Amino acid sequence: GRKAADEKKRVLNTPRAEEGVYKVVDEAPQLQGGLEALHQKVRYPEAAHRDGRSGRVYVQFVVDERGTVRDPRVVRGIGGGCDEEALRVIRQARFVPGKIGGQPVKVLHTLFITFAPSDE
Repeated sequence: GRKAADEKKRVLNTPRAEEGVYKVVDEAPQLQGGLEALHQKVRYPEAAHRDGRSGRVYVQFVVDERGTVRDPRVVRGIGGGCDEEALRVIRQARFVPGKIGGQPVKVLHTLFITFAPSDE
């Protein structure tokens, strides 16, 4: 019917990063276990620890229709091994996929991993 046609037109007009990858969706991807659980997997790199380096590493990636992370890349890094560690942790992340009109779609997503010296 008309509603389905309108829905299809709306989906087709939604901004995309690249073919089949959406930037704006009805339901954003949800990180399974939450950000805190993800941060618990982070190993603070020795080089960064020696430098007293801290901050946030921003990683952009695609969450596919199955909730798997694809093509992660650092969009703002801090160096000292932190960028590589952020990529390692993000690659392990699993998501509830983002959706448009109730259908799972590929979504461009950004997360940050915070690096700070712990007082151990």
